[in-house]
Amino acid sequence: MLKVLKKLNSDLLFLVSVVLYLFARQWPFGGTLQTVADVLIVVALVLIVVNRFFK
Repeated sequence: MLKVLKKLNSDLLFLVSVVLYLFARQWPFGGTLQTVADVLIVVALVLIVVNRFFK
């Protein structure tokens, strides 16, 4: 039970940080670092979804 709660907490914290990042991002004039961060966030989101459905 505690393990599931920790996993849910970490996923929720990640999603909240993604939302905050998207609010702080400079649209549409992001530099290279913002583009790299966007790609990393999308990859992490895909991995979270795959992990939830195939575990």
